[in-house]
Amino acid sequence: MRKYSWLFFVFTFLSTSIAEVKVSYVGENLSFSFTGSTFTIVEINKTYHPFTDGCFITTFGTMSIINDGESLIDISLAIVSTTTRNKIVSTKPSKDKEFRFYSVFSSTIPLYDKFNYDDILSSVTKISSIDTFAISGESKFVKGYDISSGSTRTLFFRLDISTNISNIETNFYLKVTAISSEYVSEKISATNGGKIVLENKVELEVPAGSLTKDENISLVEKNKNLYSKLKNDIDAVAIYEFSPKGLIFRKPVKLTYYYKNKEISSEDEDKLRVYYWDGYDWRYVGGVVDKTAKTVSCNITHFSVYGLFPVVVLPSYKPLEKIITPVLKDGINDVATFDGLITENVNIKIFDITGRLVRDIEVLKEGNIWDGKDESGNIVESGVYIYQFEFNGKKYSGTIVVAK
Repeated sequence: MRKYSWLFFVFTFLSTSIAEVKVSYVGENLSFSFTGSTFTIVEINKTYHPFTDGCFITTFGTMSIINDGESLIDISLAIVSTTTRNKIVSTKPSKDKEFRFYSVFSSTIPLYDKFNYDDILSSVTKISSIDTFAISGESKFVKGYDISSGSTRTLFFRLDISTNISNIETNFYLKVTAISSEYVSEKISATNGGKIVLENKVELEVPAGSLTKDENISLVEKNKNLYSKLKNDIDAVAIYEFSPKGLIFRKPVKLTYYYKNKEISSEDEDKLRVYYWDGYDWRYVGGVVDKTAKTVSCNITHFSVYGLFPVVVLPSYKPLEKIITPVLKDGINDVATFDGLITENVNIKIFDITGRLVRDIEVLKEGNIWDGKDESGNIVESGVYIYQFEFNGKKYSGTIVVAK
């Protein structure tokens, strides 16, 4: 295992801050390197440095990452301070010793307004997503990139600090984690449907009419060591991420995992099930095990990160989402998912608070989610909605808030 350290200096109000890049490798056959300036100097002076919205803002740092290996790699970043009482924040820094960092790949030095909310770094390292991403969770954000074989990408940073800050000396560490990935992408026709396959690993079959328009669909294998384990500290057999992120299908599509190259005991084989990651926890999807073909198949209705685990954790069937925001389409709480019902002959009825039926979801045809739309395909007004369904002789009901 190779390790690299890369140092740069940041001057905050003419005080010295030292940041060290720490690199870790996860996986096999990885090969990448850093190029660019070893040191970066940033000077922020209260008397002449520009500021906006109560913050001093500066861009700095040039680090190029070269993937000189033969396969795609994920690069994940985290920013950490070792100075006492320093705080890395995702909101506007308003206090002394609060810092907000951004990172972005760019071919030229970006202006400060070219950094977006999704470009915020945090002190949490997590596996990266296809292209650039941020996932919210307990007010923390994570950041990652995919870098294809033979390519070079240059990284720039932005630092926001409060105008109320005093002269200080601070220490920061930039943690870089590299993970080898397998990746495949196909353009799928809305009219004819199609199939995307990672040989002997995973397959996605999209029926005709499942998409509203032609889509470039991608999947990438993720390293299970960087995701939470399931109940009783159980590791995933395999984890894959599908994009476009948050894509919702008009009707269910078929996801199949191949496990013949995995070490699965006969006892665990019967318990193999698929789960999806909602940004906070693993959620039950289900699956049918074919011991002859060594596959586990299930239907899904939206894109996310999906994992195969050797355990059955039955859901409550009621959606965990209490509030959905279908207008934002950010992949977070866009829909309410009725876990465990995807293959069941169940109708989920959605009513407004006056008792008027706004949606009748036939799960076998439409899937087990409510995307906040009525029967005409329009997003409903903000407010409280009531769901009702009957399954295995038991009636279920509850409320969902739609917020715009």
